[in-house]
Amino acid sequence: MDSDAGTFFCCRLLLFPYMYWVYGQRVGLPLYKVPFSLSPEYNIGAAILMAPQVYWFYLICRRAYTLFRQSLLNQRPKNGHPAPVGTLAKDQHCSQ
Repeated sequence: MDSDAGTFFCCRLLLFPYMYWVYGQRVGLPLYKVPFSLSPEYNIGAAILMAPQVYWFYLICRRAYTLFRQSLLNQRPKNGHPAPVGTLAKDQHCSQ
């Protein structure tokens, strides 16, 4: 799941700063001045396109965190004490 989030982050979220950077390189502006040199329509359009990407990235990260937390909770024994090293695998085998 974490590779999905990384791929999504690189391909969907970093695309917008990259586009601004490329434009700045082409025109000769530093990255922080690019949004101010464009007309407001372009910045609003980029924000409208980026908003769902940020939301979906949030959902992906939240689901990954939930799955990671569940896998950690399933590894712990029910009484809260750490299980001896050899018994955890044996207990899982017997319960299946």
